[in-house]
Amino acid sequence: MLNSDFIETRRGSIIIKEFDCRTVENAVRFVTQKNISDDIDLDAFINLYRFSHMYMMFKLMERLESWMDSIVLSENNIVMLTSFADIYDIPYLKQACLSYLRENVENASSFAGYSDEDHSYFIREACAWADRQYIDI
Repeated sequence: MLNSDFIETRRGSIIIKEFDCRTVENAVRFVTQKNISDDIDLDAFINLYRFSHMYMMFKLMERLESWMDSIVLSENNIVMLTSFADIYDIPYLKQACLSYLRENVENASSFAGYSDEDHSYFIREACAWADRQYIDI
């Protein structure tokens, strides 16, 4: 990008307004050192995934997707992660979230971020997931 005739080339810098400094630092660290900060939490993970998706950093996305296995689903993050998995089309995370929701549906009203509007979405998604499970058998 900085070798082309873009405004960034003339300025000698790139302005990234959509993400916080920590997210950009983690992305640059991955590009230059092939690693990610050890202190990454769920919010940092989501922001970094959004960044890698926006800038088509596929290797970083792959690395982050491998980290998803360590995410512990809970009533504090299930609504956010279900939405995240749906928006970014991450099937295995979405399936894990829907399985969690199915197993814990009686506690749905206590999930952080849950609203009555979410109820119909979760029911539709759980039914679609169940249909896919049935078809796969």
